[in-house]
Amino acid sequence: QGEPVLPHRLGTETTEQIYLSRKVREGYRAVSVGVNLNQSAANLIEPEDEVDILFSKKLEGPDAKIVSQIILQKARVLAVGRKMVLPEDTQEPYAEYTSVTVELKPEDALKLVNSAEQGNIHFMLHKRPILEDKKAISESDKD
Repeated sequence: QGEPVLPHRLGTETTEQIYLSRKVREGYRAVSVGVNLNQSAANLIEPEDEVDILFSKKLEGPDAKIVSQIILQKARVLAVGRKMVLPEDTQEPYAEYTSVTVELKPEDALKLVNSAEQGNIHFMLHKRPILEDKKAISESDKD
């Protein structure tokens, strides 16, 4: 109370998005896992995408086989590598990344980290919803 409004105290939405801690919702945590090109849907995952997380592990012994299961669904991607904003919000060129940071409940973060230590993690990308105003614009272009 009584503090003047200073320009450095105000920020644009993009400025707010560059601080990972400000993107994490109450009750959630940000957790990162290492990925390669195959695990990250060919590096096509972007911040704010939703992903399912698949765990796979090769069993040992005479019945050696690979077992896989979906361990988490519709996890929100906070960052890929150090990139935390959508491509249309930045002038940065495409860059490969080696980590994906997702927003999870603490118990799900434990599940992800334990799974990554025991086997392989893969991210399966969900379809991004089309915003209504963008949809209307694209449909008017068809005419």
